[in-house]
Amino acid sequence: MDASDTTSWKRLFDELKDTQLYIKDIRTDYQGVQQQLTNMTKKLSKFSSMMLS
Repeated sequence: MDASDTTSWKRLFDELKDTQLYIKDIRTDYQGVQQQLTNMTKKLSKFSSMMLS
């Protein structure tokens, strides 16, 4: 294994770490959106119940 192989492995490892961080950020964003949608659904359900009463 020469220096260029080592550099390639390091670059690959760095890209994998970056991808893991990106996925973690997306999951966090998704959870925030999911929570907002859940809250909106509850509010719409309550509003709908009040309108139909």
